Amino acid sequence: MTSTAHDLTLESLSGPYEATFVAPSDKPSMIGRAATCDICLLHDGVSRRHATLMHRGNDWYVVNHSARAGTYLNGVRLEESKPSVVAASDLLRIGPWTFRVRVGLAAPVIAATIDDARASTQRVERASPALGRSDRRLKLLGDCLARLSTAAEETVLARTALDSALEGTGYARGAVLRRVGSGHDVQIVESVRRHPQDRGPFLFSQSLVTQAAMGELSILTTTEGFSAHQSIAELRIHSAICAPLFLGGSVEGYLYLDARGQETSVQGEAAGFCDAIARAYGLSLSNLKRIELQKRQHVLEQDIQAAREAQEVMLPAPRGEIGPIRYAMEMRPGLFVAGDLFDVIELRDGKIAVSVGDVAGHGLGSGMLMALMQSYLHAQLQTTADPLAAVHAVNRYVSDRSAGGTFASLWVGVFAPSERGVSLAYVDAGHGHWMLRKGGRSVGVADAAGGIPIGIDPEHRYTVGALCLEAGDRVVVYSDGLIEQKGSDGEMFGFDRLLAAIELSMAAATDVQRAFAAIDQFSGGGSLDDDATVASIEAVVR
Repeated sequence: MTSTAHDLTLESLSGPYEATFVAPSDKPSMIGRAATCDICLLHDGVSRRHATLMHRGNDWYVVNHSARAGTYLNGVRLEESKPSVVAASDLLRIGPWTFRVRVGLAAPVIAATIDDARASTQRVERASPALGRSDRRLKLLGDCLARLSTAAEETVLARTALDSALEGTGYARGAVLRRVGSGHDVQIVESVRRHPQDRGPFLFSQSLVTQAAMGELSILTTTEGFSAHQSIAELRIHSAICAPLFLGGSVEGYLYLDARGQETSVQGEAAGFCDAIARAYGLSLSNLKRIELQKRQHVLEQDIQAAREAQEVMLPAPRGEIGPIRYAMEMRPGLFVAGDLFDVIELRDGKIAVSVGDVAGHGLGSGMLMALMQSYLHAQLQTTADPLAAVHAVNRYVSDRSAGGTFASLWVGVFAPSERGVSLAYVDAGHGHWMLRKGGRSVGVADAAGGIPIGIDPEHRYTVGALCLEAGDRVVVYSDGLIEQKGSDGEMFGFDRLLAAIELSMAAATDVQRAFAAIDQFSGGGSLDDDATVASIEAVVR
């Protein structure tokens, strides 16, 4: 699959087999063991429906569904059925797989490595770390731990670890590297060179990196003169050490040190000291990532709460009888507040206006746009009592004030008593989710109305449709969050299930009750993916 500017890519760092997956931004991607999942990971350690990746607004989110195995972001276990923000370079752990997250088209900047696997004069071996009893080295480690505990950024952590590692080992160059993919590709987080004259390329031994990727501290030494072949030895590097950096049990990167031919101050027990610094760095990085996730979650929850409060303030009573209509409505919040709106407005001459809409996006921004649009629409309808004029005015207003890519679907109907019953004049601005019901059956909707969503083109000309309702006829309007809700098998609820749920209903309140009873049964009673709204408006002839 070809990535786009907003897609998310998962690149495996470790797991039963190498894999790269692209999650498109235009639809949620289910991760799980089931063959129907968008990202299928065949392993008993992965649940059938393990987690979902979804793009909302400008951000990516992951929702954990697995109570047994769990989903881990940067080593932190995520709460079940609660969205968490995912950012580029994060580590996402699903069962035995650990993935590096990449967002968009930008490829990571790969540091240069050199293939030294066949160099005859060098030996790569697993090291047994032992810190030793040097008082000086213990003091350096204590000072490093103190400074690591106060670092607020990853680059500061890396620089602190490198300074201490070089001081305590005698090496003259070092780098903190971030893993890219499951091979030996790396990115430089931070690097230090202690000799001003050292200006050559900073290359890294593929053999050392490969060994450290398995979670083992490894060292490289030369066994005789320097090789004439293109290898680490050609750069007069006589020893190097690579310690894995762990984040939540996964190798996130490496602490890499090396010494050139002119350096003779490499100290004994360097491996143990380097290993201690690497472990301290990993613990500090884990804490830093945990704090970062908490901040992300706090901002997200604040946005969602503010948006929900905006919705609740604007909502009329869920049941009512006013003028020529009797109505029932329920708005169920999902994982994200998408800005669903519902309003009932008493107009002059006994007319009643009803509006249902859905603002694209989530959180505080969409909540504010919903409140802004609903307030302006309310004022326009009270002034004109004309749904077409009101929608045109709202479209111009929102188009001039919203950011690019922000839009909303909207259905507006004006019900008025007439000699034949109740007349309905309506405008459908990109909504499309509604039906006309007579008694216990649906008879469809008129084709006269339609148009693009609000906020795209300020000059778009909408059309008005008309219906004549008899006593007991009902117009049922709903949001796409209802029919697009997915069940345990990944299938959407869909229009046919909604129709079957309310097919025998004879009243507005029953329409709403049966619709949500069906969606609860279908989704297993958990949180919905998106806001879902159902409103049923019944004609009352007096």
